[in-house]
Amino acid sequence: MKIRKIAYLSTLFAFLLPALVVATVVISYTYTITTSTSQPPIFLAEGPNYPTASSLGLIYLSSTPTSISNYYYITSGTTIYINAVSGAGNTYLLNVLEIINNTNLQKVPTYIWINITGNGISSGSLYYSQGSEIFFDGSELKNSTETLTNPIPLSSSSSNQIHLWQSSVYIAIVLPGSTVSGSATVTIQYTIQ
Repeated sequence: MKIRKIAYLSTLFAFLLPALVVATVVISYTYTITTSTSQPPIFLAEGPNYPTASSLGLIYLSSTPTSISNYYYITSGTTIYINAVSGAGNTYLLNVLEIINNTNLQKVPTYIWINITGNGISSGSLYYSQGSEIFFDGSELKNSTETLTNPIPLSSSSSNQIHLWQSSVYIAIVLPGSTVSGSATVTIQYTIQ
């Protein structure tokens, strides 16, 4: 009896399995995906005052930047070294760095975050200005339209969202003469919505 059941089930499966496969429709498409490198749409670059500050030994990079569209693109992982002038009231490094927005999407919501990680720098601040360079009037940092009043402290961890609506964001770094050696990690991220 068991042999008959096994034979019956084997015969049934032998007839049904090909029918199941034949009744299935399979359509296959093949696509090629290739990868290559492209220029970043938003990137950190040497600012217009970087060459002067660098020649004075106040700022320098751990690696040579890449030239992109008349800018010097600072690649991820590069260490930016900044020196305060000992004994000075403050060291103002104006427009030494610049965030370039090559997206041509100034009307599309685009955001950058400047995130400071760690608290190894005892003091100092980062200022930014969209569209116009930063200058010092003898008592305050300004751009062509306003006084810059929201510095990003380098002495503590923070996350700072900026709505990017210009093609350039100029960055100034201010260090008191009493700054002691230390380090912090600055991460710049962006989203285009």
